[in-house]
Amino acid sequence: TAIVTADAGVANGVGSVLMTADSDSSSAGDLETTALITGENITLNGYNIRTAGALTADRNLSGTGNVTVTAQDNATHNAAVTAGQTAGLITVTATAGNATTGAAGSLDAGGDITVTAGTDITTGDFVDTENDQVTMTAGHDITINGAVIAEDDGGDATGNGITITADNNVAINADLT
Repeated sequence: TAIVTADAGVANGVGSVLMTADSDSSSAGDLETTALITGENITLNGYNIRTAGALTADRNLSGTGNVTVTAQDNATHNAAVTAGQTAGLITVTATAGNATTGAAGSLDAGGDITVTAGTDITTGDFVDTENDQVTMTAGHDITINGAVIAEDDGGDATGNGITITADNNVAINADLT
């Protein structure tokens, strides 16, 4: 298994990973990885993005590492996406297409989790924020197949909640808490 790690020396844990395909927005740059990717922050940009290996931010264990995925078309995650467990953010954008997580594609963060798709959103595993909001917005359908959890482990009383908005249908096949 390939591993991509920022700050591999673990001197201070602040190295970030930035991967960009299709930097000229010509719709020709797909990003596909099977590697485990770790860093304080992880940013993936491309036309279509497909990950089969886990994305794990917060390398220095500060609780604030972020994961940002921006696809011009589709974003698909088939392994866990994890951000800092205090205030780390996960932002997934599939501008014109679908945002999909597979059966092992959990989204787990301490802060906000935001998933936006031009067409459909489908979750195959849980979506869990420890302290903030889960927001899903799709231009067509949303299908939830794993639990969506917005808890308040930190006692910060910031208005934790779940917002699901679709222009067409919403199918909820799991618990929302």
